[in-house]
Amino acid sequence: MRILCLTDNRDGHRNKAFGLINAMSRLRKLEQEEFPVKWRWSGVRQILSRTWGGAKHFPLSWFLKETPEMKPYDLIVSAGGSTQWPNAVMAYKLGVPNLFLGSPRAMSPRLFTAIMMHDSPLDTPHYLRYELIPSIVSPQAAKEATEKECPDVSGQAWGLILGGDGEGCHWSENDFRQMLETFFSNSRRLNREVWIATSRRTPEVVEDYARELVFGYDKVEGVCWYHKREQPSVSLLAMMGACECLLVTADSMSMTHEAIASGRPVISILPENGEPNQRLAANLEDLGRLGRISCRKYKHIVDTLNNNSPDGGWNTIQFDPNKGFAEEVLKLIDSIPIS
Repeated sequence: MRILCLTDNRDGHRNKAFGLINAMSRLRKLEQEEFPVKWRWSGVRQILSRTWGGAKHFPLSWFLKETPEMKPYDLIVSAGGSTQWPNAVMAYKLGVPNLFLGSPRAMSPRLFTAIMMHDSPLDTPHYLRYELIPSIVSPQAAKEATEKECPDVSGQAWGLILGGDGEGCHWSENDFRQMLETFFSNSRRLNREVWIATSRRTPEVVEDYARELVFGYDKVEGVCWYHKREQPSVSLLAMMGACECLLVTADSMSMTHEAIASGRPVISILPENGEPNQRLAANLEDLGRLGRISCRKYKHIVDTLNNNSPDGGWNTIQFDPNKGFAEEVLKLIDSIPIS
């Protein structure tokens, strides 16, 4: 099977698509090619997404700075809104199945063989639901990354992964400061090693303050800064494998799902004020019910560090979290008649 993966400039989107493709490759021999989508004009894709009838006949070269070759691919895969319209157009022109990981937004789900989401409508045509967002993270991948990048770690550390505002969660600078101070003070009190990482959503001023605290704590095993990256640095995947538990701000579902996929107990941290939107709240509730996460307000981080578990205890990932979903996807593709 020959797969073309269309990607944008977001690592999270790329990891989502290749998480699925890599899992499929462990079940079937695949050839995969990647093509980065770059639009000529930033606003044109929203217009094209709403005018499919005539737009599907337009050459991709009118709108993209570069265009992929029309090779005899067997499947088109992508994630991220900027890849959505090219995905549908290429599948239409080549007459092959296509998969999109994410919300269909303004485009009709009928333009895709499957729209893949963790909260997709059940028993609805053109939708597939997964428990965990596909990613390149798995317990084995995290273990191997740790052994390669930092083989001397104890494995007894706590990891803190910071996001920012998103999905209805709103963090004040004071929220972040109090959370960081509580995390470090209790780590020191209990004599624990720590790792800390920031993301694109983390305000730079918060990352700077986290750096100040890191300099004052001698048990920091490693850092993964987003805004001011240091060399040499350790990957987030290696950090996950080095920790016995991970604390993740709840604002990014992708970040939370990746942490769960590493096989570690995950504490999802919410701001003290404000509530997550309905979509995020439902996802956190589902993950808690499955024993994948324990959800806490940040001021209760002390209880969290005492390893409070979800009701019913932890049910951590032990094997490749993408395998079952990849099997379902291959079954769907095999059911499509060859034209």
